[in-house]
Amino acid sequence: MLGEYWRGAARGVNSVFMFTLGTGIGGGLVIDGNLWNGRSGIAGEVGHTIVQINGPRCACGNRGCLEALASGTAIVRNYQERKRMKQSLTARQVVERARKGDMVAASVVRQAGEALGVGIANVFHLVNPALILLGGGVSRAGKLLIQPAVGKARSLIRPALRRYLRIRRGQLGDDAGVLGAAYLGFRSIGLDVHETL
Repeated sequence: MLGEYWRGAARGVNSVFMFTLGTGIGGGLVIDGNLWNGRSGIAGEVGHTIVQINGPRCACGNRGCLEALASGTAIVRNYQERKRMKQSLTARQVVERARKGDMVAASVVRQAGEALGVGIANVFHLVNPALILLGGGVSRAGKLLIQPAVGKARSLIRPALRRYLRIRRGQLGDDAGVLGAAYLGFRSIGLDVHETL
């Protein structure tokens, strides 16, 4: 989140929430240049917010967590269950199958996107950030995932407020974490991070 805020897709935006979509789902919230950690350091842990009561079991033990519905792990599990297969796959391979016309794969990715959209709408209502970012490997599914996510989020937000929903994909990829660490390091020694190259 901090890398994208400092040098990426959220540059110049004062309040940003980022969903990191990978094997699991994480998140981060920056307000006025500061990462909000919360009292015990778990602020932004959006993957373990409930988006489907009595949904699939999550690794955390709860049911219906966003992570259990929209992570790379969830995409693979749902595809394998629907195809009744035990072949080892990655979420990237499921997405590639969707792009090649596999209707089950396309349906699974769309469902993951819709679950993500519920999470986006929840964050929008709770935090009301100026921008929501989507990053991590699963976000590379592109429009197959993001279009249903945006559509579902917009459908859950009151019409008068929909114009305030701004969603972008992260720009920095795997470099985001390194740049975020550099941002924190520079700030910890008193350097002006907006002047530092």
